[in-house]
Amino acid sequence: MSIKKEWQAAFSPDEIRACLERVCAHQNFQASPKISRFLRFIVETKLAGETRRLKAYTLGVEVFDRTPEFDPDTDAIVRVNAVRLRRLLAAYYQGAGRGDPLRISLPKGGYAPVFAEPSAPEATPAGGRILLAVERLKWLGSPDGQDYLAVGLTDELVTTLSGYGDNLTVVRAPADGLGMAAGFESRPDCLAYHLLGSVRQEGDDIRICIKLVEAADGLVAWSETFAHRLSPANLLAILEQVARQVAATVLDPHGILYQSLKRKTAPLLGSYLAVFRYHEYQERFAPQTHLRAREALEQSVREDPGYADAWAALANVYLGEALFGFNQTSPLPVLVEKCHETAQQAVALEPRNVIANYILAMTLFYPHHSLYKKVIKFNFFIIKIIGL
Repeated sequence: MSIKKEWQAAFSPDEIRACLERVCAHQNFQASPKISRFLRFIVETKLAGETRRLKAYTLGVEVFDRTPEFDPDTDAIVRVNAVRLRRLLAAYYQGAGRGDPLRISLPKGGYAPVFAEPSAPEATPAGGRILLAVERLKWLGSPDGQDYLAVGLTDELVTTLSGYGDNLTVVRAPADGLGMAAGFESRPDCLAYHLLGSVRQEGDDIRICIKLVEAADGLVAWSETFAHRLSPANLLAILEQVARQVAATVLDPHGILYQSLKRKTAPLLGSYLAVFRYHEYQERFAPQTHLRAREALEQSVREDPGYADAWAALANVYLGEALFGFNQTSPLPVLVEKCHETAQQAVALEPRNVIANYILAMTLFYPHHSLYKKVIKFNFFIIKIIGL
């Protein structure tokens, strides 16, 4: 008996493969060969009726070239690239793929793709999203033939920045500055930023200028120049170092993007703002900021229950409620149990989430200790100080 395929009624395999080729031909997927390979594998496996093979272990070994000893619980390569694939697909269908006759999506919670008509609901997180469009850096140096340095750094920036958060979409902007970025900018639930800059070689030195611009009003939120002594031996190391520095400066929980978002109105930001409300609470430890963070995070986990960072931050907010009486809604034992359950949920979604694991450990270890409140308060302030 043949395996029934849910896409047969609406689309033929040829139609699906034609759309797959259009997606993979796009510049963002061309710049990410492993993501394209990932997408092709899951689509072809689904078309073959073998969705049972779409497990983290199989993908790690067959797509990402892990050894047979690969452990998905300790190596997040599949989960990280699934997040990145969802972002790239969402960006593609908001821009160049807007007119495609069908859409390929990857719902959260699994690795089996879904084929749907454009009018069908998309498998994207609830709430607002933030688009960071990385423009191709300009080469200002001499000789002209070395503009590959600008191209390489642009690709490195896209790859490094793409590892941050479900509600942040990082794309490589089209050469004309329009298309995907413009498509997101026109949406009321999305905030868009451009990352752009230049690369200049002066003798044996290389100077890289980067700036972050708010797309809505052209405001320069941040700019910085990086200078390095250039040699063939350290070229790749320079590109990687600059990309990491930019990512840390712009996307750190207390970084440039956070400072910019604090000026925005809450309804635009959805789940992403909820986590920033948590960082605001960490910065200004008071009942008012605690209440704002708790309300935003509770709404976030209701609307986007797959967002592990929101669950982890909420567990820490409940901990503050239990220890310091901020906006207390329940007795201490009930709050500690709520904190424990919330941290468990975050760990289930993202086993290596630092905040969630730390709070979960505290709720498991200290409840029966005679110095429970003193010790846990000390640990709470450690979390606050180191910025978890």
